[in-house]
Amino acid sequence: MEQFASTVKTLTDDLLQKQLPDLDEAIEKLLFEVSGLDALPKIPHTQLEDCAIQLWNWSVTKNAGGGLSKVQKAKVRYVACSLLYCCEPENPTEGAIRKQILMASKTGRTWLDCKNPQMADHFLRLAVKSLETLYSQLMSRGHAASDINSSKADVEKDLLRILSCQAESAVSQRNNEEAMVYMQRCKDMLQRLPKDTAYLSLMCYNFGVETYNLRMFEDSAFWLSQSYDIGKTNVKYGPGPEVLAKGLRLLATVYLEWDCQRFQEKALNAVVLANKECLSTSGLYLKIRILLRSGGPDTHIRAGLDEMLEAQVSLDVCLSTVKLLMSEDREMLAFDYLKRVCQHFGSSPDLGTALVLHVELLLQKGKGLLGKQKIEDIITGHYSGKQLAPDALTSLHVMLWDQASKQFE
Repeated sequence: MEQFASTVKTLTDDLLQKQLPDLDEAIEKLLFEVSGLDALPKIPHTQLEDCAIQLWNWSVTKNAGGGLSKVQKAKVRYVACSLLYCCEPENPTEGAIRKQILMASKTGRTWLDCKNPQMADHFLRLAVKSLETLYSQLMSRGHAASDINSSKADVEKDLLRILSCQAESAVSQRNNEEAMVYMQRCKDMLQRLPKDTAYLSLMCYNFGVETYNLRMFEDSAFWLSQSYDIGKTNVKYGPGPEVLAKGLRLLATVYLEWDCQRFQEKALNAVVLANKECLSTSGLYLKIRILLRSGGPDTHIRAGLDEMLEAQVSLDVCLSTVKLLMSEDREMLAFDYLKRVCQHFGSSPDLGTALVLHVELLLQKGKGLLGKQKIEDIITGHYSGKQLAPDALTSLHVMLWDQASKQFE
């Protein structure tokens, strides 16, 4: 052990004196030296503990100055934490255990940030084990109840953070069932730690986003539902209606893309709930998409279109909705809605964009006479004070030339 301690001390001193270009080799030497420590018996050693603290503090200082990459920081923390646990005494003090918890949990978090969950798992397990030791030690004390309760609360806060990191690690390894177990333990602690409601809700939302991006729709739907349920358990400490609505809209999108026919009711329920939490343009538009994709009746779609106008959504969104209706073969609804949009935005300087789109759609659908009449109305309006914006005027010119060339041919 003395030879090992001497080698570690030399390598530590060497690393602390290195400049940026030479760090990698020094870090790798230390990493190699401590790689087999887990299999050795624990022996208290002041020099090794000093090296552990020196390396940890150095990594914090270097990282604050932007001198370490994430991987370098993770490796140095690996060494520091391994050394600290290797010299753990048989009956460690509360201070020593808290130091272990801090270093192990932060080392695990750093490896998670490096996208190395397997390495993170090892240190997160160490942190949980140390927390259990600390909890047992606190319970065996004879101190005042208020002191014990305060210390228990601190332990629970640390445990919730570590369990949530373990859930994150499990999700990243596609082990959804294991992640669910960790998250359930976190949820069980919320009654005692209500201030962590928003934290857990947002974490579940992030899991939902991650699994959605991987097209794992079932897992995504689960996590997004969990995010909403957790967020609603405590309104005071929840993430707020805007964030909850955002999660519900993504949940509706998951059902829409997963199998809209099978999950149309769930998709609609999610987006309706999102709009109740916090009405938004994206929520109103998404509702129309779901109704169209699931083959909803015209009456329901018309009601959704009414909602958009009542909510004062922008002209661009209204025109995007018209195009969506046309793409889903709801021609009658599209033209009817477009007329109402033109009336609604009658005094808008951008009205010309809607008028030109109306002409374009009429011509596309072979309604030449109606299109011609609309063009004449636009020209008359243009010269009587209702001038088209430059972009709309250019689009109209292009359309007229296109029609002229077709007629000539």
